[in-house]
Amino acid sequence: MDFYGKGTGAKLNLHKTEAMWLGAWSLNSYQPFGIKWVTKIKILGVFFGSDTDKDNWDTRVDAFKKITDSWMQRDLSIKGRVVLATTLGLSKFLFVSKILVPPNYIFQKIQKIQFHFLWHGKAHMVSHDVCYMSAALGGLNVADLIKKIWAFHLTYTCETFLMTMNQIGNFSFLTILENR
Repeated sequence: MDFYGKGTGAKLNLHKTEAMWLGAWSLNSYQPFGIKWVTKIKILGVFFGSDTDKDNWDTRVDAFKKITDSWMQRDLSIKGRVVLATTLGLSKFLFVSKILVPPNYIFQKIQKIQFHFLWHGKAHMVSHDVCYMSAALGGLNVADLIKKIWAFHLTYTCETFLMTMNQIGNFSFLTILENR
């Protein structure tokens, strides 16, 4: 660690630095370098490690529930509730879900809170499938969090695959040029 500091002039603050063993080494009890070794770490608001579902998801579900409860007393149209649920509520999940896929029970909790808010605690007047449809097709434009999250992950996977293929292609092309 001193080697990096000598080359860059930066110094690692050993009192603030935390490290975590990953993968097959996650049960390792060795604690080198005089820094704090943890089993769970928070990076940019996202927890990594063991037993992080509560920290990453349950706190956001609770916040979503508080938001919907605070707006429940207002006399809002169904479209207004759709906009509020999407912008103030579901947006809380999108950042974390770009990195981690929520467990199924979280999707169920979110959906229950979302539709309870949309129908003002009363019986659902329209099926969920119709609610998810666009307004042009007669739906309510309700955000389908499950499909949004899977779309994020599919897009990321495709982009990664295309970048890899592009790099392989460029490497092969450069190799051919060098061999001429």
